[in-house]
Amino acid sequence: PSINLMEYKRFERQSLLKYGRRDSSYGSIVTECERTDRAISLSLTEMVEQGYRVISARDVVLPQDSGFLSALQKFWLISPLSNAIRTTKYTLWTFFPKNLFEQFHRFANWYFLLIIILNFVPQIQAFGREVSMVPLLFVLSVTAIKDAFEDLRRFRSDREVNNREVLVYDWDTEQFTSRLWREVCVGDFVKLCINEVIPADILLLHSTEQDGICYIETANIDGETNLKQRHVAQQESDTLSLMSLGEFQPAVFNGAIYCEPPHSKIYDFSGYIVYPDGKRIPVNRNNLLLRGCVLRNTEAAIGIVVYAGE
Repeated sequence: PSINLMEYKRFERQSLLKYGRRDSSYGSIVTECERTDRAISLSLTEMVEQGYRVISARDVVLPQDSGFLSALQKFWLISPLSNAIRTTKYTLWTFFPKNLFEQFHRFANWYFLLIIILNFVPQIQAFGREVSMVPLLFVLSVTAIKDAFEDLRRFRSDREVNNREVLVYDWDTEQFTSRLWREVCVGDFVKLCINEVIPADILLLHSTEQDGICYIETANIDGETNLKQRHVAQQESDTLSLMSLGEFQPAVFNGAIYCEPPHSKIYDFSGYIVYPDGKRIPVNRNNLLLRGCVLRNTEAAIGIVVYAGE
């Protein structure tokens, strides 16, 4: 596991602009510049060695200035920080070489190619050279056109999903504002409403239902239509009571989330939340809302993004 350098530089820059220097060990803020860059780097190295990916709830937020957003626009398209998905197989530059490479995995195409080569040898030429090329060119062209249309449909589907909107907490306005799915990043606070599709893997911090419970439908993931319960992480301090009572305020949440690196096991998740007072609250799959699930029978829920993108 590793911590993406761009991710670290981004929230470090945000911290320096607003709060001073960031304490990377626990996600807290050090307003006095008493820690050096070397100390911060060593802290990140120690966390990587422990096998955890670290999410600072307050610091890993999307910078709001347009200049920085423009600089990261292309980076988001390919970065693991981006929540954009891409199911297409080809690009404009790779379509022809990659498609031909895949088509020549079929033995029949190699057979027709061998016939064409043999017809260029005068001693064994059976019929016209140009005529021998027609069957292979026809098969390759029809297959390429079919693959192109299928990939175009996937591209349009990806664009529709990536351009959906969700409510994300804006630290400048201190309100939940609309943002595209592809712009959601790890560490963002997301507010979900009833019957809304979940845009990323989110750790549940607040629910309007009693006892901090929310209901999700996982049919898009495992095909099961029965509703499943998810719970807010257990609270152990007075400050955190706002997560289950009254209106949730993201600014109150000052913990750091330690969890596993991303993996393909959708039913496995473990980690814990560390608060400045040293308390640790364990979290598991019952606290996680997976991307693609639908929020049901719950008016609203709020959580923090722990995994984003593919």
